[in-house]
Amino acid sequence: MSVDTPEASSPIEPDSTATANGPGRVRTAITERGAAVGGWVHERTGHRGAFEWLADRTVPGGARWRYVTGPVSLGLFIVVFVTGLALMTGYVPSADAAWSSVHHIESKPGGSLLRGLHYWTTHALIVVFAIHLARLMLSAAFRSPRELAWVSGVLLFPLLVTAAVTGNPLSGSQKAFDQVEVEGAVLAGAPQVGPPMKQMLFGGPQAGHLTMTHFYALHIAFLPLAAAGLILFHLYQLLRWGTVRPEDPVAGGRPDTVNHAHQPGETPYFPNQTIRNAVAFAAVFGLVWVMAERHPAPLDAPPGGDVESMPRPEWYFRFLFELRTYPPPDLDFLATGVLPTLLIALLAAIPWIDRLGHRVGAAMRYLIVFGGLVAWSGLTIMSMSRDQADEHYLEVRRAAAARAERASELADYGIPPEGPAALLAADPKTRGPELFRAHCAACHSHTGPAVESWGPEHSIVGSECNAANLAGFGSRRWMRNMLDPQQVDSKTYFGCTPFAEGDMTDYVKNTLWEGVEPGTVDAEATDAILNAVAAAVAAEAGDRVHGGLPIALDHGGETFASDELAALVQQGRALMTGADGGLPGACTDCHNFAGEEYGYAVTLDGYGSRRWLADFISNPGHERYYGDENAMPAYAPNIGEDGTEDPSNTLTREEILLLVDWLRGDWLGR
Repeated sequence: MSVDTPEASSPIEPDSTATANGPGRVRTAITERGAAVGGWVHERTGHRGAFEWLADRTVPGGARWRYVTGPVSLGLFIVVFVTGLALMTGYVPSADAAWSSVHHIESKPGGSLLRGLHYWTTHALIVVFAIHLARLMLSAAFRSPRELAWVSGVLLFPLLVTAAVTGNPLSGSQKAFDQVEVEGAVLAGAPQVGPPMKQMLFGGPQAGHLTMTHFYALHIAFLPLAAAGLILFHLYQLLRWGTVRPEDPVAGGRPDTVNHAHQPGETPYFPNQTIRNAVAFAAVFGLVWVMAERHPAPLDAPPGGDVESMPRPEWYFRFLFELRTYPPPDLDFLATGVLPTLLIALLAAIPWIDRLGHRVGAAMRYLIVFGGLVAWSGLTIMSMSRDQADEHYLEVRRAAAARAERASELADYGIPPEGPAALLAADPKTRGPELFRAHCAACHSHTGPAVESWGPEHSIVGSECNAANLAGFGSRRWMRNMLDPQQVDSKTYFGCTPFAEGDMTDYVKNTLWEGVEPGTVDAEATDAILNAVAAAVAAEAGDRVHGGLPIALDHGGETFASDELAALVQQGRALMTGADGGLPGACTDCHNFAGEEYGYAVTLDGYGSRRWLADFISNPGHERYYGDENAMPAYAPNIGEDGTEDPSNTLTREEILLLVDWLRGDWLGR
C-alpha cells in the first residue's frame, strides 16, 4: 500500500469540498483582513515597535518588588489627572460659585466618590513618589549617566506638591480662603520679590475672584503640563539608561556605565515585573478607593460670618508650619522659602556630591533619607501634638466641623441667590449660639436635657448667674418646672435674679403648694392641674415657622396627640382665668392673658411666640414685660412700625429673629 496516495493522507485533513463555504473559510478571511488592517496601521504609526520594545525589555538581576514605586507613582498620576478632568465638568472657579459647584458635584451619584478619589489619590501620590525618590537615592540610581533622570525626579516632587496645594483653595470654603491668606502672607514675607508675587497671584490685595481663577489655572493647566513634561523626560532617561543597582561597579570614584542587556540573571520585564507593578498598583488604588468611600473629601463651610479660624496646612507641610514658630515673624521666609529651596538644591546636587568618594556618597545618601525622615516626622508630630493639647484650637475645629455639616444640610434645600455665604448667615441653628454667646451668655445659661440632642455647640454656660436658664424656654417642661416649689427659686429660674424673693416665687412656694404633701392624692391632683396650666402657656408659643412640631407638642422628646393636647390646653386656660377654681387664685390676677388686661406682671398672651420673644428682647422694659422692674438691657428699643431701625441698636431685627428662632428650636431640618 502506498502512503503517498490521496486516500492514505486524506483521513487527517478537512474535506475541501465540505469546508469551501464553512466556518473555517470565514475565520481565515477575517484573520487575513485583520492582518491587513493591522499592517496598514503599523505602516503609518509603527505601533508594533512599542510592543516589541516591551517584549524585548529585561530587568537586570531579575524582577523586584522594590521596582514598583515608579510605575505605581505613574499610575496614581494618571488617576489624579483623569479624575481632575471629570471634576472640571461641574466646577465653577468663582469666589461666589465655587462652593456651590463643589456641593453640586457631591450631591450627584458618584460625585462624592469621584472627588474622594481625586483627593486621596493626590495624597497617595505624594507618599509613593517620596518613597520612589528615597529608593532611587539609596540605590544610587543618580549615578552617571543617569544624573538628569535624578534631577528631573527631584524637581518633579515639589511640582506635584505645589499642584496639590493649589487645589486646596478651589473648594471655595472659609478654610480655603483662610489658608490662601496665610500662604499669601508667607509669600509676601520674602524681601523685595514677595509683595509683588503675592499681588500677581492674588490679582489684588485680598483673595477674591481672580485668586480663584489664578489658582485654578495653575492647578489644572500650568502645573500639570509642567509635571507631565518632567515625567516624560524622567521616563525617557530611565528607559534610555536602564535600571541601576547598588552592586554596580564604581571605578575611580565614578560609576562605570554598565550595559545591563548582557548581564547574567536578567529576566523579561513582561510579564515578570509587569505583574508586580499591576499588583502593587491595585493594592494602593484599592486602599485609596476605600478611603474615598469611608472618608469623603472634606468640604468646609462656605465663607461668611465673623467666625474665628485657625487654619493649618496639609500634613506634608506641617513641618514648615512648625519651623515658622522658631525664627522671628519677620524672618518667616527663611523657614518657608529659603530652607525648602536649599533642600531641593542639595538633592539635585547629590550625583556630583557622590563623586567625592564611595563612603562620602553612601553616608550622604543615608543621612538625607533617614535623617530627613526623622526631622520631618519629628516636626510634624510636634506641630500636631501641640494642636491636640490646645483646647481652644480643638473647640474652633469642632465649631468649624459643625458649620460645614450644617452648610451641606442647608444646601440640600437649595442655595439662595445671594450665594452660599447666605446659607449660614440666615440659619438660626448656626447664628443663634453665636449671638447668644456674644449678647446673652454674660447673664443667661443655655444648658440641660432640653438641648442635649441639639449638639454640644448649643450648650452654653453663662459667665455669671444673673438670669434664668433659657434652654427649652416656653416649652411645657420649662413651664411645668417653673411651677415646682423646689425649682422656682433655683438657678434655672429666679434664683439668680431680684425676683428670687418676688411675688411669683412666693406664690409657687407658699400658696400654690400650701398644705400639699408629696406623694398624696392632693399632690397628684395639683400636679395634673399644673400640667394643664403648663400646656396652656406653652400653646401660646404657637407653631414653628421653619417646620417641625409646635412648641406645645414638642416636650423634650415626649409628644401628645393633637386632640389630647387641645383638651389639656382648654382645661389649662380655664384654670388660669379662674373659670375652673382648681387654682388658689387665677393667673390673670397678676398677668394679662386671654384678652384680660388688668394684670401688672409679664403678659402671657402669645408667651414664647416668635413675636413675643422678639419684642421682649428688643425692649424688655416695655410695660407688657418687666416695666419699671426691668434689669435687662434693651437690644433694639427703637424699631418703628414700618420696620426702620435705630443704628444705635445693639442687634438688628434680623439678628433678634435668628436668636429667637434658635431659642425656640426653630430651624430647617428640625
